[in-house]
Amino acid sequence: MFRTRAGGELTLWLLLRYDPTACEAEYVRVVPDSRMGTVRVACRAAGDGHTDVHVCYALTGLSEAGNDVLAALTEPAFGTMLRQWQEAIARTGSSSAPSGPGVHGATGGTSRQ
Repeated sequence: MFRTRAGGELTLWLLLRYDPTACEAEYVRVVPDSRMGTVRVACRAAGDGHTDVHVCYALTGLSEAGNDVLAALTEPAFGTMLRQWQEAIARTGSSSAPSGPGVHGATGGTSRQ
């Protein structure tokens, strides 16, 4: 379990599944009193040392405020969020984190339940 803070919000994360052979991971994420759901991340080699990353969120509001956040998560807003996470990961400087030209692209989707 780990915690992150972004935009003034605390998010709790729990790793559900990690498959290093398939380059896939799945997490449960909870923003207390706001929303919760799962995040699936799958990485695939894209050639020339690049990696394609597919991210899929399935989120549920836990309150009216959480529902408002999810309603604002449009496709452009989701793309912006993915780019911000890509930049944050690259800034860690970790040799295992995707960075610079090594991260080719991120795609993703959301579902609301």
